[in-house]
Amino acid sequence: MSIRTGHILRHDDESGVSGVGRVAEWVEFSDGEVVVHWLSHTPSTNHYRNMKQVEAIHGHGGKTEIVVDWEEPKPEPESEDEETETSLENLEEEEESEEKRDAPPRKKAAEPQVADEKEKE
Repeated sequence: MSIRTGHILRHDDESGVSGVGRVAEWVEFSDGEVVVHWLSHTPSTNHYRNMKQVEAIHGHGGKTEIVVDWEEPKPEPESEDEETETSLENLEEEEESEEKRDAPPRKKAAEPQVADEKEKE
């Protein structure tokens, strides 16, 4: 689930408290929890477990509309081509590492022998 924001649009105010039009703003978090902030002359902020609760309590049988203004974009899945390229690159890197690990240790190059001056005489 992604983060969403929006507003509550009331077409008919049964209670006479919140009025009509844009009466509240809301945020739905990625875990489904919802916070509603009422914009009436007596503003308040309420917390709900999910959007179904908001609709059940404040929907008034379709006289109130829950409007989504913005929704966090969902990440696009990688295409098969990109995934294959990445897999091949990883495989090549693993093979190179294995070759280096399995290769026999290099022998240290012998240092040139320097004749001792006394031996030359």
